[in-house]
Amino acid sequence: MSRRHSFYATKLDSEERAELADIVSAIAERTPAAGPAVDPLIELVALQVWRLRRAVADLAAHGLVRDGGRPAPILGHVEATERRLAENLEKLALTPKSAADLGLTLLRTRALDVALLSPDEQAELARLLRRAGAEIEEQAGA
Repeated sequence: MSRRHSFYATKLDSEERAELADIVSAIAERTPAAGPAVDPLIELVALQVWRLRRAVADLAAHGLVRDGGRPAPILGHVEATERRLAENLEKLALTPKSAADLGLTLLRTRALDVALLSPDEQAELARLLRRAGAEIEEQAGA
């Protein structure tokens, strides 16, 4: 069964790797979180999405009910993966609530004294805030 749906694939072919890379890129473009610390989580979420696509394709092709009227064995794995995916999307601020919470956090940061940051740190902060949708005024000489 696992050969059919690839849910447990341990080695991906070039087409599957390309699809996974596209999912990673799509997630990275959408999350306001960025940087090396977040990359492993983005890759994990991409793999979860990829696996769910495989499982849904298998269920569409072979049905929810299998031999003897039993539910497809993969359904339990799909449910668990969906739960973990939802948790990870929350961590990446890719749910309405987590995005709103991030927005409130960003509003609170306006009280910070960014002059205490180095020019490189200020540039990185501005980049992250822009990525999260904030409108940043460029300062003269910056």
